[in-house]
Amino acid sequence: GLDLKQLRSIVEMFREGLLAGKGPRHKCFMVCLALSSYLRLQGITNSLTEGKVKKRHCHYWITLPSGEIVDPTASQFKAPGGEPMPAVYIGAKPLWYEAKPGQIRLRWGPT
Repeated sequence: GLDLKQLRSIVEMFREGLLAGKGPRHKCFMVCLALSSYLRLQGITNSLTEGKVKKRHCHYWITLPSGEIVDPTASQFKAPGGEPMPAVYIGAKPLWYEAKPGQIRLRWGPT
């Protein structure tokens, strides 16, 4: 499998390539769907997750089997304290991210 540094490098490359210098706002589904598919081709099981950020912003991110998330468009949001989110977030799901209950997630990887 990939280590964190390799994963971050892939995610940053996808973000750069798909956003082409434009901001990430309203681009989360496009970036996450392509990235999720690519990660699956690399043998990395993941789920495309739909949810909300701060209970009001519809958003998509990628969830890994460990429960950690990959958010290649995180910088369109600020953390609750007003701190900017990084361009690419990889780690524990922030408390202000909430997966949509009962959703059918697109799951890629060995079953």
